[in-house]
Amino acid sequence: MNHKLQWSSFMRSNHVSRITTNNNIDISGQAISDVNIYCINDEYGDYKVSFKLGDDCAEICQYLVSVNNQPDFTIQLSEQAQQCDESQLKSLFDQFMKLIKPRLKEAQKEQEIQSIEFIGNTFILNNHTTFRVLTDDGEGRLTIEILGSKNDEQQPLNLSSHGLLDSLYLGSIKVAQE
Repeated sequence: MNHKLQWSSFMRSNHVSRITTNNNIDISGQAISDVNIYCINDEYGDYKVSFKLGDDCAEICQYLVSVNNQPDFTIQLSEQAQQCDESQLKSLFDQFMKLIKPRLKEAQKEQEIQSIEFIGNTFILNNHTTFRVLTDDGEGRLTIEILGSKNDEQQPLNLSSHGLLDSLYLGSIKVAQE
């Protein structure tokens, strides 16, 4: 597979509209690459993932300038990359894609969690306790109701919005499927 097909497939399968790289230098004077990845998501909106590559694949900016998947597929290589043979480029791009794919997955999970509405939503704690968020006091305290509780005289319970968010990231709390 040539590098254009390689990129086209990667962009489509990972819902990426554009990737750009820029040459930079870290505080110790080492060359690094600034990477910006623009992702597409119809459910919770488009977003951008940015990071620096220092050790592994730091030289990517010396070869790849940008890849665009919208409106048409285009790839912009540096002059140095145009002097390389196809197998060298494919190997470098394989390494780069392998390195950034987990970062894309983490960013997608973060976007998904950040888009969850707390108020009115039902959650499950540790696959056992189901609760609904009733109110948010605006200062990070959520009032919750435990569902299926045998105590009809239950006092209002509080949960911090940070605690709920952290637990969603950790997976100990999940959104209940209604």
